[in-house]
Amino acid sequence: MQFGTFVLMNGPEWKSDKQIYDEAVEQAVLAEELGFDAIWLAEHHFSRYAILADPMMLVTYLVARTKRITIGLAVSILPFHNPLLLAEQGAIADLLSNGRFVMGIGRGYQSQEFQKLGLEIADSRERFLEIYDVLKLAWSRKEFSYNGKIFKIPPTRVYPDPLQNPYPPIAIATSGTRETMQWAAQQGLPFISGGAFPEMEGVRKRIEQYVIDAKEAGWSQDHIERCLDASPFSRRIYVASSDRDAFERPKEHVLWFHNKLMENGLPTDKKKEASYKEHMERMRTRSLQTYDDIWKQDLYATPDKMTAAIKVHQQMGIRNLVGWFNFGGMPNDMVVASMTRFSKEVMPAFKPVGARR
Repeated sequence: MQFGTFVLMNGPEWKSDKQIYDEAVEQAVLAEELGFDAIWLAEHHFSRYAILADPMMLVTYLVARTKRITIGLAVSILPFHNPLLLAEQGAIADLLSNGRFVMGIGRGYQSQEFQKLGLEIADSRERFLEIYDVLKLAWSRKEFSYNGKIFKIPPTRVYPDPLQNPYPPIAIATSGTRETMQWAAQQGLPFISGGAFPEMEGVRKRIEQYVIDAKEAGWSQDHIERCLDASPFSRRIYVASSDRDAFERPKEHVLWFHNKLMENGLPTDKKKEASYKEHMERMRTRSLQTYDDIWKQDLYATPDKMTAAIKVHQQMGIRNLVGWFNFGGMPNDMVVASMTRFSKEVMPAFKPVGARR
């Protein structure tokens, strides 16, 4: 089992932006010291839901503050970016990190972000697919041209070259929809799941179907196994000192996050967001949930119960668990204590200290 941490940077009103960034960096550096395998950074715009607008900048800062831990994007919202500039940035991140960079990619789902960037959310799939194609061509280490519906690129050679061969690992974000899981399998890509949509129902079946789809697309068993190993599943985590602490202390922060997610993620135009049908139906269901409902979907528990819950995740086929320890404006000392308990009292059950990278 691999273990990572997730950095979203929720922006509650009781914390300054400077404090949020300082604490996120402290926690990321601590993750390496505690033996975590990876740090994953999100991208969001124009709301207090998350104030990490340019994760690539933070990647380059964190690679200078760390030595061995993998640093990945979860994710870069491809429709928002110029593919040539993104390819250049990704290559630089890969060089500076000495090959520790992972390019997580996604379509995005918040209407207000598209609107304020002058984009149509209805076009997100087409933009995503073209940018994905261009990224791979730009990292091919040779001149290329591209004639898409959206992007027209004359003969171009992109520099610098990434360090990893043929290019940094790519993983695709999914909320578990059949369409995206099938596309990831056909492309032979790892998938990034969980996060704001951590429902466990059907996880095992989705993973089993992914394997079937990947085999039908011609990928070898060894390649599929590597993809599963590299597919992070994110859960909000709080390692508590008691059962009462596990239920009561995260409540304010869980509800803050939930309310901001509903505020920014619910559909505003059904016609334009038709391609997000399954995702939006799930969002509407979540908008009706109580704290008890939400609490049961993530991992808020004492170390022994946390360990037991993660073993259930393993049985479902999850091999790469990403702990979202800092959510909803949780105090820094609370986050640090939870991460430390997780490292010292939970991780050894799955990965002895001597086996950590």
